[in-house]
Amino acid sequence: MKSFFLLLIATSSTFLACSQTDKSKRPSPPAIAKETLSNGITVSIDYSQPAIKGRTVGKDVEPNMEQVWRAGANEATVFTIDKDVEIEGKKLPA
Repeated sequence: MKSFFLLLIATSSTFLACSQTDKSKRPSPPAIAKETLSNGITVSIDYSQPAIKGRTVGKDVEPNMEQVWRAGANEATVFTIDKDVEIEGKKLPA
C-alpha cells in the first residue's frame, strides 16, 4: 500500500511538472518585448498575452480605476534592464 502511494505521488508530480513546460499552448501565451535603446540599455518585458475572447479593447476590456488591474495573464509581468538607470530622479538597479 505504501509503495502504491509513492508511485501515485511520483506519477502525479511528473505529470504536473510536464504540463507546465509548454506555456505556448495556454489561452494567454507568453510573450517578450525586448529593445536596446540608443544609450545601450536593453529593456525587456516578459508577460502573458491576455486573450480578448471576442471582446473589444477600449470598450469591453479596459482598466477599472476602482480595482487592481494588470495588463497580462497567468504569471506576473517581469520588467528587466541590463544596466542601472535613473527614472524620474529615482535609481533603478539592473
